[in-house]
Amino acid sequence: MKILCPLWQAERVKLIAGYVLGVVGVVMIVRAILPALANNLRYPAARLMMTNLLRMNPYQAEAIANGAKGTFYEAIAGAIKAGAMMMSRDPNVITKATLPSYDASAMAVNAKWKQLFMSSKLALGAVGGGIIISSLDRPPSILLIIVGGLVAIGVGFLWLRRAEVERTLILARAEVLPEVDRAFVDGRYVPRSPPAA
Repeated sequence: MKILCPLWQAERVKLIAGYVLGVVGVVMIVRAILPALANNLRYPAARLMMTNLLRMNPYQAEAIANGAKGTFYEAIAGAIKAGAMMMSRDPNVITKATLPSYDASAMAVNAKWKQLFMSSKLALGAVGGGIIISSLDRPPSILLIIVGGLVAIGVGFLWLRRAEVERTLILARAEVLPEVDRAFVDGRYVPRSPPAA
């Protein structure tokens, strides 16, 4: 009887450790998916809206672009800010400011999505580890296998969203960024002069 008790407790500890790793994986995937769901922007409609705003009311375009983090709007906001700092209507000067700023902001957006994707992969690893630990001396837990499948679906979703954001950043660089430059060159967006001190 004394030999069976420690074995039973060891199985119990492994099962509990497996469930703890499963819970950790679920928390990590939820923390990664929530920002992805908040930034669900459809490119054709968003491009059309931003292009029209840049042509009609560039100040409103700037306000909307500043509010949408984690999308190509964030890179457009960086380009508008850089163009405004130039205080010029010369197309060469504007392009030399907006293009590098857009690229830098796009890299930051890509880094955020890469971080979310890495977090989701860690979540999948935690759940996988939980399944392995809990099934060392017994059949694997069905609950952990179901959780592992759901976490794997979450990883796939984040991979697709990350690829979509990368694609929209490339498309917006070619289709929307020239409209930002035109807004400055045509005088639709006149940078506000700094307040006198």
